[in-house]
Amino acid sequence: MLKPSPAPNVSRRTAGRGSSGLAATVCALIAGAMIGVGFHASPAAAGEPHAASSSEHTLAAGAVSAGGSLGARALAETPPWVPTPAMVRWAQARVPTHGEASERLAALRLALLAPDVLGLEARDVLTADAATAFARRRADCVSFAYLLLGLGRALDLDVELVALPGRGRPARRSMASLRFDHVAVAVRDATGRGWIVDVESIRPRGPRAETLDDAIAAALIDANRGARLLAAGRCRDAAPWLWQAAQQAPHHRPMLDHLQALWRCRERSDPGAVPAGPTLANARR
Repeated sequence: MLKPSPAPNVSRRTAGRGSSGLAATVCALIAGAMIGVGFHASPAAAGEPHAASSSEHTLAAGAVSAGGSLGARALAETPPWVPTPAMVRWAQARVPTHGEASERLAALRLALLAPDVLGLEARDVLTADAATAFARRRADCVSFAYLLLGLGRALDLDVELVALPGRGRPARRSMASLRFDHVAVAVRDATGRGWIVDVESIRPRGPRAETLDDAIAAALIDANRGARLLAAGRCRDAAPWLWQAAQQAPHHRPMLDHLQALWRCRERSDPGAVPAGPTLANARR
């Protein structure tokens, strides 16, 4: 998971959903940052939280570089970790129905990664939802965590997303100023012992693992896309993604950090040279 380093002397503990002070600060920073980069939202989308929206929205963002484009992602009510029925049947055929939760999740992990089964490759690619990562057979740490989370829950496993601060590594030198946290999945055995499962391994859960609720988990896909654009200096193109992520999880400290970084990016830019930003418009797939 990609996010800028937090502001000094500010706790990074995840606040509850009732944290009105943080939410108000997020909203104020969003408004200032969006005005600064020329972002425009359609009346139907403005002020409407993503999780409560009954319509789908499409965000068109610019390319990260000359060699790659973010394209457009339809934002629907379905969380990004939800698997397709075919994916669930695939997992049910390969994971034991009994045994410790950690052993069953380890079997799922092996089936996803084994070359003679699914053969998924762990790469530094654009964060995608679970269904897309499964179909393309490649995933970053967040997409792989989505696969474990969605398929694990479909197998009746009590799994949750966790962040492991500072375990990630910058993918490019231009991202060196941003902090990378690693996202994984956590599960508990019947004895209460916790385990961390990711592409690398399955290992005991340590005290630094931070639980991410479902609202935060849903926002990660947009936060990562926005942060990737931000790292490339594309603050105008990053704005709608970071706005969408902050709407979904305004109680999560890193979403505020993203917007602070967006504001700094705007300040470094020549305001006269920043064109009007992309529009968040109602659309159907």
